[in-house]
Amino acid sequence: MNKIIMNKLIKKSAATLFLASLAMPAFADNYNVGVSGAWAYLDADGKQTLKNDAGTGFSKTATEQANFGFASIFLEYSKTYSPTTELVFGLDYVPFKGEIDARSKSDSESITGGTTTGTNSIKVELKNHATLYVQPTYKIDNDTAWFLKLGYAQADVQASGASIASTINKKETMSGPIAGLGVQKNINKDFFVRFEANYTDYDTVSFTNTGGATVSAEPTMYSAKISLAKRF
Repeated sequence: MNKIIMNKLIKKSAATLFLASLAMPAFADNYNVGVSGAWAYLDADGKQTLKNDAGTGFSKTATEQANFGFASIFLEYSKTYSPTTELVFGLDYVPFKGEIDARSKSDSESITGGTTTGTNSIKVELKNHATLYVQPTYKIDNDTAWFLKLGYAQADVQASGASIASTINKKETMSGPIAGLGVQKNINKDFFVRFEANYTDYDTVSFTNTGGATVSAEPTMYSAKISLAKRF
């Protein structure tokens, strides 16, 4: 999916969900507004392409992992089709900047004229993470339901830091499909709580520092989420 088109869809989704009640009042069963807290495990298969003094490129690969927490807000439109089934359309947005990873280590680097020793540091942050999703739901009883989540996520990734001979301060966009499974439990007729597990497969993201070194990664994210929401 084109990233420009995806950006426009995300920006307009909240308004679209609201206007649905005006355009199709017969189908506007209810809206859900809620907050979520999640813990995520990010796994990235990466490749680093470097240049030596002669300008010849060489590369190395590695797999990096990171654990981090984040909070989000969401808005949903829920359509009931039978006493046991409903279909939920939603937009989930992370309003806060989250630090994925931050590392610093002493290192040495061969440059023209000899070897220089110093500190390499890097910080990776996640911003503007948004997810559009559809959620088929099956009610087990009056208070409990299972659901499947299918959607598309997009986020800005900010990388900043410095090595011995170069710096980096770049922002890139990554996106990809998300799939999840969860359970929903009513607290009362107006409030409910959810527990869910999700998997997101992002596309490749790439950064190049001022020294010409390029780092690319293919991230995948596993997350566990708890949500509290109110029906309207």
